[in-house]
Amino acid sequence: MTNTFGRFMAAALCGLLLASCERVNLDEESSMTGNLIVKVNGIESGYDATRTLTNVTEVCSRLCFALYKDGERVKYENQKVGDKNYGTVSFTVDPGEYEMLIVGHSGERNPSTTHPEKIQFSNLTASGGTGFTDTFYHYEVITVGDDAKTGEVILQRATALVQIVTTDVKPSKIQKVYFRYTGGSGALDATTGTGCVKSNQVIIFETGQEWDGKTMTFNLFTFPREDSETLEITINVIDSKEETVVERVLENVPVKRNEISRYKGELFTGSGTDTPTPPTPSKDSQSTSFKVETDWGAIHDYTF
Repeated sequence: MTNTFGRFMAAALCGLLLASCERVNLDEESSMTGNLIVKVNGIESGYDATRTLTNVTEVCSRLCFALYKDGERVKYENQKVGDKNYGTVSFTVDPGEYEMLIVGHSGERNPSTTHPEKIQFSNLTASGGTGFTDTFYHYEVITVGDDAKTGEVILQRATALVQIVTTDVKPSKIQKVYFRYTGGSGALDATTGTGCVKSNQVIIFETGQEWDGKTMTFNLFTFPREDSETLEITINVIDSKEETVVERVLENVPVKRNEISRYKGELFTGSGTDTPTPPTPSKDSQSTSFKVETDWGAIHDYTF
């Protein structure tokens, strides 16, 4: 809890402190009206605030903005990449103290933002299963006056990622891979930066002919909970007859905010049900800086 809170506070200080009197130049949004104008300036890079920020359009196709007062949501706006002024929002509100929330994600649907303590994402079992994606957020208490207040924020990552990397190739008869995992959360408490519900998260990847004879990588996202540091993942490999031809269970899969647990092994090999022993770190298991694309804090390698 101490580390999570510390990182949360550090990110908040690195972002916009709207209560300050400093003005930030937002020439592109100069035509926007309202007494609160906020622009998402970028995504945090790992744990090092000195690294170059990632542009929000590179990692988030949707942004959700919300203001709360006395426990009620009083203003909100949802945006998609391509919208005019994507990443910038303008609100007109009465002077006073508010809670401000921004959530960035790439899901097919926006989460519920009725309460900042429970930002609920939903299971989606369509192709790609994009109910749970890499997710970023910013939350702080701000004071708004009569005069226009403008500024920029930096979003921080809220998710952990488990990657399942196959070392065998996909047979042509395999049509889907079904994942169900517990131990994490499909909802985020933005006031603490942690998962807040005990979820059964479900994701289905449809594996078309373009993947025949190729290895595959599956990305599973979750919000780590304070009371749980591991996941249990059940994997069902499904053929064209909608029958499970391989089943695997991975236990004690570690998850940590802004880090990747990457598991490599044979997924498609075998028939019937195959439940291996809980995965253990490979001999070359490592924790290294991961600076590609979205700058994850670390990547840990395991085998199954």
